[in-house]
Amino acid sequence: MNDRRKFIAGLSGAALTPLLVEPATSASLPIAGEQICTDRGTLLPVSDDQNQFPEMPVVTQSGEALKLYSGLVNNRVVVMNFMSIANEAAYPITTRVAAIVQRLGDRVGRDVTVISITADPANDTPERLAAFAKRFNAPAGWYFVRADIEAATTLSRRLYRMERDLSQPFTVDLIHYGNAKVGAWGSFPATIQSEDAVERIASVIGKPVPPGPFRKAGPRPLDAAGPTWHHRIVTAL
Repeated sequence: MNDRRKFIAGLSGAALTPLLVEPATSASLPIAGEQICTDRGTLLPVSDDQNQFPEMPVVTQSGEALKLYSGLVNNRVVVMNFMSIANEAAYPITTRVAAIVQRLGDRVGRDVTVISITADPANDTPERLAAFAKRFNAPAGWYFVRADIEAATTLSRRLYRMERDLSQPFTVDLIHYGNAKVGAWGSFPATIQSEDAVERIASVIGKPVPPGPFRKAGPRPLDAAGPTWHHRIVTAL
């Protein structure tokens, strides 16, 4: 239950609306230095006490070696999906992400970072990922990355992504999005309309605080100027 409070994403085919995490309380924070154990017993450090990402090494399509969380996620608004070059023909998730990227326009690389993680690192080398990214005219700010398959699988499960069977065409994978600075995360089905996806992503970007003093929220004080409303009880004629 601790993980669900810190990182909420839907289950495949069920998460049709964005979900936001609740603010963490001191009682719900993990122990400093907590680690995640993979299926094979390998320990991955947790990124921080707010977002709970495995901090795993990745290599981008340009050959740059980074840490997934500290290098691409921390303090950013991100869109994240799993893909593989071999599966694109049967399940065109990258094509759908490309439509979202196109609609986001110059906000990619400025306000939003897009991360596509290959589920087939043995075959999807940086060189192949670079050629694949070029097919979709991927702008700066859209990263195609590969990681150790065990670490990638652990991250996948931590995002509550269910394994999909490509022989079942009705299976829906998820695209995850969130604001790591505030720990707000959600997901939507990969089949979402791109304009709807952009609306959801924009909801976690946030807006600059307007200048000047804060205005008090709530009802108008009784002695303040303003319109007067008369509430009348209407009886049956």
